[in-house]
Formats: sequence, C-alpha cells, structure tokens
Amino acid sequence: MKIRLVYNLRSKYPGKKDDDPPDVDADWDIPETIFYLKKSLEKVGFDVIDICCDRDIATKLADSNSLVFNICEMIGGAYREAIVPSLCEILNIPYVFSAPDVMVKTLDKNICNLLVQQLKQNVPDWLYVKSQEDTEHFAFLNNYPYIVKPAFEGSGMGISNESVLSNHKDLVERVNYVMSAYKQPVLVQQYINGLELTVGVLGEGKKIEVLAPVEINLPSSKVYGYEQKENSNTQAIYSQSSDESINMEIKTASKIIYQSLGCRDAARIDFRFDTAKKKLYFLEINPLPHLHPDIGDFCRSAYGVGYSYNQLIEKICNYAVRRSALNN
Repeated sequence: MKIRLVYNLRSKYPGKKDDDPPDVDADWDIPETIFYLKKSLEKVGFDVIDICCDRDIATKLADSNSLVFNICEMIGGAYREAIVPSLCEILNIPYVFSAPDVMVKTLDKNICNLLVQQLKQNVPDWLYVKSQEDTEHFAFLNNYPYIVKPAFEGSGMGISNESVLSNHKDLVERVNYVMSAYKQPVLVQQYINGLELTVGVLGEGKKIEVLAPVEINLPSSKVYGYEQKENSNTQAIYSQSSDESINMEIKTASKIIYQSLGCRDAARIDFRFDTAKKKLYFLEINPLPHLHPDIGDFCRSAYGVGYSYNQLIEKICNYAVRRSALNN
C-alpha cells in the first residue's frame, strides 16, 4: 500500500532573517526524524512516497488518492497545521491525524484553554493579549510569577527561563518582546511550580488508549522550553511517572480532553502537577506529536507501555487505513 510522507524541513524554512528568534523554525523537522519515519513506514509494509512540502504541495497531493502521513507544521497563524489536512479534505484524500478544525483549536492556546476549562479540567489562569494596549490590564495581576507564551506555537517556541516573570515591569517588557518577535498574540498565564508531565494518546472516538505518563525533571530550568527540548540529553531527565494517583488523574483527564476536542490517531498532552496544592493542570495538547524515536516525548510515552517504534507508527497508520476503508 502506498503512503505519502509529507513534511517540512528546517533547512527549507523560507525567509528566515538574522533578527528572527533562533527557534522560529523549531516546529519544522530535522532530516533524522524523516529518515526514521520513512524507514519505519517501509518496515511495516508501506511503499513510501517522500514529499518535502513546498509551494506546489496542492498539485502534488492531487496527483494521487493514496494515504497521506502528514506532519507539516507550515507557516501562519493558528490555522497553519490545518493547511495540509484541509487540502486533503478538499481533494477527498485519506490522511493520518486529526481534522483541520481540531488542528486550529488545539494550536490556538486561548481557544484550547477555554474549551478544556469548559470540560471542568484545571487550567492555569491566563490573559489573552493581542496588543500593547492590553498590557494596561497587567496592573490588576497580583499572583506572580506569570509565564508568557506565544499564542500559536509549539515545540517550546518562545519559552525560556526569561518567560517566567515576577514583577510588572519585566512582564510588560517580555510581552512586548514576544509579540514583536513572533508577530502574534501572547498568553500571560499563571506559572505552576511543580512536576512537568506529558502523556501520549492513541485512537479515535470511544476507542482511546492513554499511554504511560512521563515525568520530565528539569534540573536547571523553570520551563520545558525550546532550549531544553533541543538539548534534552543534558537539560532534561525523563522517567515514567511512578505516582499512581497522579497517573490515574492524568489518564482520566487526557481521555476527556482528547475525545472532547475531537482528536484522532495520536496526540500528546502536557500537564503540570502543583505539588503544594496537589492539583493537576492542563498546559497544552499537540495533535502532531514529535515522532523522532529517540527524542520525541510521544514516543517515550509509548515505550512506557511496551510499544516498539515500528509498532507505534503502524498503529497510528492503521486508524487512518480503517477510517478510509469505512468512508469508501
């Protein structure tokens, strides 16, 4: 069976300028990830067609109706991860991972937080800041520290130790910097001091499998940001979460969030556990999780329940294969 592996490479990121933030292309993939993915897809029986995304992607997709394994992050606002899935929908082509609407509402941190909060899940308090004029509201903030995040980014983009602020002056300066550097709104969110946790989820509809919660120890950082993810072998320590009560809470919350947002095939969900308040907080969900076998947190979560890398990739694809068969 043919499968088209569609991706963005960092080396092809267009228009990168000297004054851009160093992590502006962080969501795009490195060649090693593509090598491992292609090798795994071939190992589980697919005839892989390699497509590095460019301006002709719509034409390339229209060339065939074979299954698309899309990991493109693209460029743009909250809609960027939805571009290739939208093209697949228009062309009636089967594809792996979530539908366009899911991609939009999960990448937009403000909308996603609102939706998860409606599910009665704990979300750290936040402000959505669209312009410098909105910083006037910061005078009412009195529960420092706060963390500043770009509203439409992943892979720890725009997040570093400098993102955690303890006073009004520094908060305003950081917000202005992030809005200018990343050219988008930001979230000012209550910083949760506690355990960094992440978990993978597989499936669709009512058939959901929550994988093993992974605890991420950050010996020299307040955050799990771009630098920590890029240098995870020295700046992060990973282990399976051993607290069964926390794990149960993570699994229950993850199932509710994944199903209610309409995710399918796979996603990764990040949490923080406030050790003082004994309270679990949702941070974000990524329906296009990093699939590098050695450094992808989603893969770490899958290994914790016994999946090999090839078994994981095959299972993700099988959901899409079955969905395509049902639709036809």
